[in-house]
Amino acid sequence: MIERIKTFVLLILVLSSAGLTWKLWTYQPEYDYVLPTQFVTHEGLAERKELTDLVRPERVIFHYDEQKTTVANHDMTTRVYLFSEMSEWIFEQFEEVDARDYLSIQEQMRRSPGIEFQFAAGLPLEVLEELYEVQTGFLSLPPINRIWLHRAEDGQMISAVFISEEEQQMFRSQTDLDAEQFERFLIRGSTQPEHRAFVFDEPKEESIYTVHYLPEEETALTEYRYFVRSIPINVMISYLFLDPTLVSPIEDQEKGTFYTDGTRGLQYHQRQMTIHFFHPQVHHHGQLPASQNDYVHNSIQFVNQHKGWDANYALDRIEKNVLDQHVHIEYRQFQTDDGVSYPVYSETAEQEQHVLRLDVQGERVVGYYRPLVEKDQKMNAGSKKMLPSGPALVQYLKNEQIPFDDIERLFIGYKGQMSDHYMLYEPHWIIELIDGRRLFLQNIPDTGGGQA
Repeated sequence: MIERIKTFVLLILVLSSAGLTWKLWTYQPEYDYVLPTQFVTHEGLAERKELTDLVRPERVIFHYDEQKTTVANHDMTTRVYLFSEMSEWIFEQFEEVDARDYLSIQEQMRRSPGIEFQFAAGLPLEVLEELYEVQTGFLSLPPINRIWLHRAEDGQMISAVFISEEEQQMFRSQTDLDAEQFERFLIRGSTQPEHRAFVFDEPKEESIYTVHYLPEEETALTEYRYFVRSIPINVMISYLFLDPTLVSPIEDQEKGTFYTDGTRGLQYHQRQMTIHFFHPQVHHHGQLPASQNDYVHNSIQFVNQHKGWDANYALDRIEKNVLDQHVHIEYRQFQTDDGVSYPVYSETAEQEQHVLRLDVQGERVVGYYRPLVEKDQKMNAGSKKMLPSGPALVQYLKNEQIPFDDIERLFIGYKGQMSDHYMLYEPHWIIELIDGRRLFLQNIPDTGGGQA
């Protein structure tokens, strides 16, 4: 009896073992598919812009004679109107001006009726051709930062002089404007604020000198305060890196946080709320290509990819860096007061919160600097600030023994300062020095001024 029980139990064990072995052989686990990494898609910071939105004359100068010159600055109705009209004019029959004629032409500009368009940065030929009907034929122009229109010798047709202060060259051209149209434009400029011309460098026979046009009267500007909002750093990481999950932070108490995926880097300065993005590429020995048009377009399209134009920006600077083989491009913010836009600057260039800086090498943006704070609602408009006249400013600089040779640019603008949760915009005279320093002047005595 016991042997039968043992045999039965053994049979059950053998059958169970065979069943389990069969299940192991035929078992197919139901794996879940691994889904691809999904990133959060952001719609962009603000808006896209085109070349014509960002490249415009810094000012339009109306020359009447040695006693009267008026200026239409950024976004003044007259400047906008003429800039629009200018896109329809034809510039042709270009020829280079002999350097021995530079001095006489510049003196003629100050004495004779004419209209001058000044740009903050020298514009390459390809950009000029996109903005205007410029037909140079086989002649290649250097970066142009001034265009002067005046009556030709016959008194009926209007000629133009294209000026490159950077390369110290001038070029004459003919236009399809007639004297009647030209006169209408001059009349339109007669109501603009009068300015006085100052030349800080001694004019030389074969050189192109810089003329500073400063207002004859005091200028009243409003002080503003705006609430600000910050752009989260993770949003910028998602825009600037191909795979944000591969980005690792490296903390640095002094410099902030550095993010990298091994090929790109981003320095995040928490205190001043700015970032500096790097995407280096292999250097190719040799000179920069002659054309800068692609650099300007590439910089604009790079910012367009994340709709990064979150303020009123305009092209402010183009600089070639032959050593590092890239082009440095800056777009500056402007603050509007009574229909006129003025540039905004921070205390120092190193802690700038009002500019987009891009370094472009070939087709790639290899460096990108931008603020991570945006203007929100306006808190209030403060009181009007009276800034002294241009002649008073020049006299003050003389009294303070500030060398005029050290001055690169001087103009009226706003000084932007962060304070807790708002940005303060204060009107100032801003003086950019050649060494990169900035002077901000507001309350200086009006001593009557004088010539520089």
